[in-house]
Amino acid sequence: MKYRKWDPKTKAKIVLEGLQNNQPLSAVRTEHVSSLAAVKAW
Repeated sequence: MKYRKWDPKTKAKIVLEGLQNNQPLSAVRTEHVSSLAAVKAW
């Protein structure tokens, strides 16, 4: 799997989108990121 580097602005956008829509982390991960651990670390 290719490593992808996320800039802080993009990370914040992805996390805030999940929080605003009251989505579980797994749903946020499925839409944007391949690793649930990455989303949890943010």
